[in-house]
Amino acid sequence: FRGRTPPMPRSFRRSMTSSVANVPVDWSRQSTTKEERQSHTFWYSMLRPHSKRLHAKLFRWVVTLLILLDVAAFVLESDQTLKERGRTFFAALEALSSCVFLLEYALRLLTVPESSRFRGVCRSRARLQWVKSWESVVDVISFLPWFLERGA
Repeated sequence: FRGRTPPMPRSFRRSMTSSVANVPVDWSRQSTTKEERQSHTFWYSMLRPHSKRLHAKLFRWVVTLLILLDVAAFVLESDQTLKERGRTFFAALEALSSCVFLLEYALRLLTVPESSRFRGVCRSRARLQWVKSWESVVDVISFLPWFLERGA
């Protein structure tokens, strides 16, 4: 076996499959090229929760700030006098937040096939699996009520 890896038993090879799509993992590849490591789009790198790029950190900061502002506005709206005084501000904040969260959802839906979680799964199936995930449902709940109110 000099210079090459010894063959693995069939039962061991069967257990070495991807958990997402039951796709065999290619363990013969030793390393990835620079192009393979940088194959993600700008939008995917921005939305990735552990990305260390400046635009990703800035985006996470903006989304966190919007969430905190929404929570503060919700608390302040419970006081009738503040609710009447800040009606325009609260409405604008809710509109802005809902639109930003809708845009984020659309970008996540667009880029979800790039995730390693869906490696080996076709693009449409990866998107469908993500739409049915808890993360996706929470995202929809964050923006859908505002759009439903406007449509009614």
